[in-house]
Amino acid sequence: MKEGAQLYESLLNECEACLERARVGEPFSVSTLGSLTTRLVRTIDSEWEALLPLWMRSSPVFSIALHGVNVAILSARVGRELELKPVRLADLALAGLLNDIGMVTLMDLAESPSVLGASQLARLREHPWVGHRLLERCSDVPASVREIVLQEHERIDGSGYPQRLSGDSVGPDAQLIGLLDLYEALTHDRPHRRALIPAEAMRTVIQDHRAAFRDELLRGLLRSVPIFPPESWVQLSSGEIGKIVSLSASNPLGPVVRIETLPDGSPASRPEILDLSSDRARTIVRAVRQPLAMR
Repeated sequence: MKEGAQLYESLLNECEACLERARVGEPFSVSTLGSLTTRLVRTIDSEWEALLPLWMRSSPVFSIALHGVNVAILSARVGRELELKPVRLADLALAGLLNDIGMVTLMDLAESPSVLGASQLARLREHPWVGHRLLERCSDVPASVREIVLQEHERIDGSGYPQRLSGDSVGPDAQLIGLLDLYEALTHDRPHRRALIPAEAMRTVIQDHRAAFRDELLRGLLRSVPIFPPESWVQLSSGEIGKIVSLSASNPLGPVVRIETLPDGSPASRPEILDLSSDRARTIVRAVRQPLAMR
């Protein structure tokens, strides 16, 4: 657990440093980030459960670096599920870290508390070009990573930007980063909207954006990322509400839950630890937000 937390903080600190140098126009290198993404790929399986609650945590302000680290972690996990080779996975994770680097010059729009107007939105949608140009100044960024950053907002149905590419014109790795960028964004607060809980975010991706992404990538996301991750809250068939403590490798719908409220909504005096993979009397009915009494 400790290694996962250290890796997360190292990724975040180095990503913040690179983004700041890019913002002020200073030369920057991604060699340290590259070493960290190689380490992430090597340890993603053993550290996944430790990293899950870290990428789920909220931030009081929008952070491009935090978003990038979360996308990188998701890309390593989903890419592993898709059986991508380690070298490709490391480049994919690096692209995840840098996916929104072009936003560093557009923070006034990214931090806007209101819905953007047409002209503002058009300006914001230039950030893939900006990011691509920034990365061209960095000699140790692979061309494949620059291409992912440029294309990650493109969609196979032609609904994306900035070039309105479609079908096979959109690279598969850019598609994957775009999908994970969307899912990560939905599960975190933004200045103009509240985060969705993971189950709601997954439902939104599948119902509202299915035509925009390749089916195998959507399946990879569904298989890799739990809709009931640790630290999330669920309601059981008994009416009780509990907090997910840990996952079950054999049954993703049967995690270990700590019961926090009784069916009548009152706090449990002695929270019960329940392994739903072996307790067949109670099942998860739905994901819920943390009860007010538990905040």
